[in-house]
Amino acid sequence: MTNNLFRQNQEELLIFERFAHCEVVTGAGYNIDLESVKKETSFKHPDIYCRTYDGHELAFELVEAKYGKQTGFLVALDRLQRVCDEEINKLEGDKRKILKAKYDQNNIGITIQIQPNGVPSKNKSTKYIRNLISTLLSMSSVKINSGSCIFSDRFCTLIFRKKTGDRLISFSSAIHTPLPESICLNAINSKLAKEYDVQCDRHLIVYSEQWDLSDNHIRDYIYAKVNTECSKHQFSVVWIYSIGKYDNCWIV
Repeated sequence: MTNNLFRQNQEELLIFERFAHCEVVTGAGYNIDLESVKKETSFKHPDIYCRTYDGHELAFELVEAKYGKQTGFLVALDRLQRVCDEEINKLEGDKRKILKAKYDQNNIGITIQIQPNGVPSKNKSTKYIRNLISTLLSMSSVKINSGSCIFSDRFCTLIFRKKTGDRLISFSSAIHTPLPESICLNAINSKLAKEYDVQCDRHLIVYSEQWDLSDNHIRDYIYAKVNTECSKHQFSVVWIYSIGKYDNCWIV
């Protein structure tokens, strides 16, 4: 077994163990005995075999929901958001208070709509965010109304919008890239079309660590694909599993 294949097998086992602990999974009656979990490497078999505590045998195939190369822009936006969150948390107490006092009012925060040509490279992201925060701190007090523009040029537009969660500053695409349609379905299609040499119930887990699959539009997009192929594939249950700070999953 190659090192890459060994690493992939170990990663899939860890992902499956996390999945097995999800409340939605146990709440649906799948109380999986983790001692019974076995990783399969044969092409004709699903990735994982296991059984529940009541002796019911199950087989699981795992597939990652990935985005195509054309969505490097979205990956960059996600990176900017993470760097921004980190830099705001690193601010000295007084500066953080000043920033919140200026811009954090009535559940309105700053949304930065980025053009594709306005995304800094990976090694310049931190400097970009620090300059942005410095600029916001140096600006005189502004009147905050949802939808009003703070600043705009050919690279980005800063506007006031309803906050996303607790974030003061959030990033979005200025060109409104159709996020769900950017999912690369090749791997999912391959799993749905595959024939398995197994007699027990087969489940498919469509998972992602990089992207939040709790977005309804993304889930609906995957649902539609699975349901289109429902007469062809061999899975009795298809799960969508979002791995993050708070794991969550849904049955298709």
